[in-house]
Amino acid sequence: MKRIIVFFFFLVQLNSSFCQDSLSLSGKEQNTDDSLKLINSPTLEFKAQDSVLNQAFSYQGVPYKIGGMSQQGMDCSGLICKSFGALNLKLPHSSGELSKLGNYVEADSLQVGDLIFFKGRSMNTPSVGHVAMVSKLSNGFIYIIHATNSKGVIEEILQKNSYFMDRWLFNKRIIE
Repeated sequence: MKRIIVFFFFLVQLNSSFCQDSLSLSGKEQNTDDSLKLINSPTLEFKAQDSVLNQAFSYQGVPYKIGGMSQQGMDCSGLICKSFGALNLKLPHSSGELSKLGNYVEADSLQVGDLIFFKGRSMNTPSVGHVAMVSKLSNGFIYIIHATNSKGVIEEILQKNSYFMDRWLFNKRIIE
């Protein structure tokens, strides 16, 4: 009975509006929301990453718009904010600020839902200027979903895009 109540609570949390009353993560704050820990429980049939990815893919094809966070236009950090909003997480709308969250992950340990950070347009600066999310790992390829200036929200194979391969800085895991 306790598991049913916990599962029901989890479903209610997922269906609530993530734009209001969301859990905010910034800097070094730790998440104390038990529902996120429950997501990876073996009794549940889906993972937090599934909810995040489903939300991200709901924006596939949306055009790029700087500062955008809607179906009318989306930027890279807006896509991440809206995607993690499926878990009632309110993340900063800035790739630089997002890069301060979570734990570093090596490329060979990437998982679906991890974030990859890139330099911006200038190759001469080490600062973060773009963020993408790992959407799939298959046959040695890393698929990412992100909002690009030229194509809007797309999924692509990272290793087949030399622009982003040359700008790849590091990876972070926001949820365990």
